Amino acid sequence: MARKKKPPEHANHERWLVSYADFITLLFAFFTTMYAISTADTAKLQKLMHSMQGAFGGAASKATPVMPETGKTPFSPEFQAISVSRPASYNVGRAEQDVFRIVQQRIEKFLVKGISEGAVRIIVSDRGLIISISDSDLFRPGEAEINPKAREMLEEIALSLVDLPNFVRVEGHTDNQPVRSKQFPSNWELSSARASRLVRWFAEKYKFPPDRLCAAGYGEFRPAAGNNTEAGRAANRRLEIVVLRNRLALTEP
Repeated sequence: MARKKKPPEHANHERWLVSYADFITLLFAFFTTMYAISTADTAKLQKLMHSMQGAFGGAASKATPVMPETGKTPFSPEFQAISVSRPASYNVGRAEQDVFRIVQQRIEKFLVKGISEGAVRIIVSDRGLIISISDSDLFRPGEAEINPKAREMLEEIALSLVDLPNFVRVEGHTDNQPVRSKQFPSNWELSSARASRLVRWFAEKYKFPPDRLCAAGYGEFRPAAGNNTEAGRAANRRLEIVVLRNRLALTEP
């Protein structure tokens, strides 16, 4: 008996849907990945910067400092031009000079009032970037505790300096008027205590790497003006934040 012939199978004209679905899935995965890459992650960016600093021999902060009063970090938009666009470590020369100029302009932008009143002076010299602040804006007479009204100004300075790889030296200066208090027997103690207080404030509040900070007190022995007038004595009573050039870092212990 002859076998029955199987009826011919109908051609499946919808197989293309399987390939199409696979293609759409791949496109979705691709654009999802691209979106994830394009979304800035501050924490990951900070980790990447630290890795680059380690690879190029730069000194890296251990954590991204967040300012308690404002919640800003060195990766806020106004700071990215300084902290992200340049290498963490750079050679002495034009690159370092340019960074100092950028930082100078940033601080001047935020401290217009203090500069116009003569309370703040910022220069770029052979030593590095020098920020000179009148002691009357930082401390009460004869004291070494930071005045609360100065904290906003110091925050702007800290935001501008914390991510730089350079050594930072804080130097205290006084006029030649003797200080005779139980806490500070001389201008040596007063100027040193003020410099040390600001160094500790930077390290604790803004997470400056302590091994890049130094405090020095010069008393009345490095005057910026004559002590024979009140204006001259006022100019001498100051605190200077010096961002040292890299070549001068060799002199640091």
